[in-house]
Amino acid sequence: MKLAELLIDRGDLQHRLAALKSRISKSAKTQDGGQSAVNLSDLIDQSVNIIDQLEDITVRINRASAKITLPNGESLMRLHARREATLRCLSLFQHALSPSRYSLSEHYKIKGLAVPFEIMLNESRFHGNHSEVKWSSKVDVPALRIRCDELVEEAREVNLTIQAVNWTADIPEPTN
Repeated sequence: MKLAELLIDRGDLQHRLAALKSRISKSAKTQDGGQSAVNLSDLIDQSVNIIDQLEDITVRINRASAKITLPNGESLMRLHARREATLRCLSLFQHALSPSRYSLSEHYKIKGLAVPFEIMLNESRFHGNHSEVKWSSKVDVPALRIRCDELVEEAREVNLTIQAVNWTADIPEPTN
């Protein structure tokens, strides 16, 4: 079995568990004197069974990720950790950039367009007492945007490598 197939199985189980949780929530309460259309204990038993299967699959995936070695000597697990770190850095940098972005009305003005009334109305809520406060960015926006672009590219390359390994790596069947 390929690692990718096991990941697909895990995704399917996660979707089934989410559907069962939804059914349990909808069936857990009835009007006084009413009967639930489904047997809640059966739904709960099915959910626990799926959780047990997810535990087994997670162990198999993690073991495989720790054992699979890439051509550069790095483990697949290390590559997953690098992807997570890259995405966290990207999120941090994007968060740092968010206050320095133009408002929508500034964007329209820069483009030489008339600012729609709805945008002016929405943005006026944030100015308070109709007095303009001048803000300046303390972030090197161009440099941070370049770094964000680099991180996006790095995450994309790491994802491609992970996907390639997932579809080529064979994992042993479980032994009971």
